[in-house]
Amino acid sequence: MTPFEFNECQRITDQLRLNRTVILVVTQCGPAVARRLIDFAAGTAYALRATVETLEKGAVYAICPHGASLSPEVRARLVASNYQSVGF
Repeated sequence: MTPFEFNECQRITDQLRLNRTVILVVTQCGPAVARRLIDFAAGTAYALRATVETLEKGAVYAICPHGASLSPEVRARLVASNYQSVGF
């Protein structure tokens, strides 16, 4: 997801509750909104026992449900697709 405003953050929780990994791209919002989104994602991850992995510092994060992680192949496909959906 590439949110523009903080009020889009509920989608992070919704997807994690469905046991789906979220790729959070914060390059389209301002730095203050990006920080709030990252903080929200970290809090949600903690509450749901998920993990937050930095894919590109300050720009792209993977929030993986409990017990899930990104394989090197999926990471490579994400980078190649400029962090768009790769159907994993």
